[in-house]
Amino acid sequence: MNLIKNFRKPYLAIFFSISILSTSLTSCSNESINEDVPLENKNDYMSRESKDISFKVNFLDYQTLKHLAIEVNQIESSDLSDNEKETQIKETLKPMILNGKDIHQEILNQVNLNDPKLDLTQDDITQIKNMDDKELAQLSFVYGTSHARVDWNTDTVMNCLGAALGIHEIYGLIQNTAQLATAQGAVRVLKLLARRYIGWIGVGVAVYSFGNCMEAW
Repeated sequence: MNLIKNFRKPYLAIFFSISILSTSLTSCSNESINEDVPLENKNDYMSRESKDISFKVNFLDYQTLKHLAIEVNQIESSDLSDNEKETQIKETLKPMILNGKDIHQEILNQVNLNDPKLDLTQDDITQIKNMDDKELAQLSFVYGTSHARVDWNTDTVMNCLGAALGIHEIYGLIQNTAQLATAQGAVRVLKLLARRYIGWIGVGVAVYSFGNCMEAW
């Protein structure tokens, strides 16, 4: 028995030493992963970890947005009556309407609007579910402009969006594009847009004035 005890002691010591070393190495490895993320990207890194909407639809790209904005501005600058302008702007912005419908549907498919964490009233839920074409076009515009150019400063984009759409709260609610891919961020945008009462001319003005603010077109 003494022989067994004497034999066991050094191996137990070796075992515990290896366990402690392994724990330390694992800890250091985890720390190095976090430190590999640049300081300026840490917020985006954390936001990516918290995304809970998987968008399969493509947002409108920069060239498409620019083309639509220029067309809309030409209509607004024409001698047409307001009714004619409304009709033509709606027709011109059909790509935004269709894209907005797809974005809207993907959000509704993946988000439970009755979740208490979203803090929505029944009226909010009804408005969000029944967004009209103007609101859907603006939804497409928000997501499209937020992802259009990688060289655009996010703060400037959100400020210009807020000014163009007349929704200054958007800057306070959406601090970066990653938030638009979370349930809470997406629903906040839907809630803001669903409360707006604006005609097609107003939508057209918003589309073009955003580009002016960004000095994009």
